This record gives sequence, C-alpha cells and structure tokens, in this order.
Amino acid sequence: FTDRVLGRGSADITVPVMDGTLKPNRVLEDATVVAELPGIDDLAGDGHALWASAGPVLYRIDDGGPVELRRFDAPISALAMSAEGQLAVALDGRRIEVLDAVGAQIARLDGLRSVNALAWEDGDTLLFSEGSRTHGPTQWCHDLMALGRSGRAARWRLKGKDAEPLVGDL
Repeated sequence: FTDRVLGRGSADITVPVMDGTLKPNRVLEDATVVAELPGIDDLAGDGHALWASAGPVLYRIDDGGPVELRRFDAPISALAMSAEGQLAVALDGRRIEVLDAVGAQIARLDGLRSVNALAWEDGDTLLFSEGSRTHGPTQWCHDLMALGRSGRAARWRLKGKDAEPLVGDL
C-alpha cells in the first residue's frame, strides 16, 4: 500500500534515464533529405530504391527524386518490399494487394479490418498484423486503450485465399 501511495517499488512509474546502450540514436534526424512529400506515412525499401506512401498515393524515390507510381482507391495503411521485388500494400487496412516489379497486381487478400503492419517471411508468404478486428484502420488504437483484445497476427501464403492466424487476442 505504501509503495502505491508513494510510487515506489513495484508501483514505480518513472522512466529510466537513456544512458549507455539505451541512448537514443539520431540516424533519422541526421540523414540527408532526399525528398519532401506532404502526408508521407510509410516507407519500404529494397536496398536500391525507396517506396513511400502518402494517403492513397504510392511513390518510388531514387536518385531522381519521388515519382508517383500508382494512385489507389483507398489510403495505404502499410507497405513491405520482398527480396524478390514484390511490394505488399495494405489498403485502408481492409485488403492487401501484392504487386510485381512493374506495379501489376499478382495477389489479393480481402475481408480484413485494420491491417497496420506487413513483413515478408519469404517470397511466397506475407506476415501481417491487424491492430483490431472491431475497429477500423484509423481507430485500431481505441481497442487497445479500451483494453480490448481483438488484434491478431497472421500469415498469408499468396497462393491461398485465407490467412492463417498466428496469434490472437492482442
């Protein structure tokens, strides 16, 4: 009881000093600016070029600056680039499209609610998280703040029509 009242012991809520290996890095702050895009909200790279999203627009950024590649019918909520040159794009958190090197759709997964992160497991398998299965993509954090547990992580093999749940109740 005393610890809770005084904020000590197990009730301590102070943030430790950022020191030693925990020092913040300044890589982003010190990086060279290569492009300025209004509304930029996600990045993906393959070591040669950088892809960026701003609302429903997908850009490729290389030595010549940003080039608009494609404009979708919904805002982009996540991007991931595979080693094989495939770009996964989550649209409005509700569907995932996989594009080839020239931007043509090669796979699509529908029926999602709030996809907020993508990562390639291998060239044929995509991992994704949904922040919430009850709230949309712009409000998935409301589920978190209300102590909800409707988020999940899943695996989608591109040849399949459904995703395999990996973990739920997040």
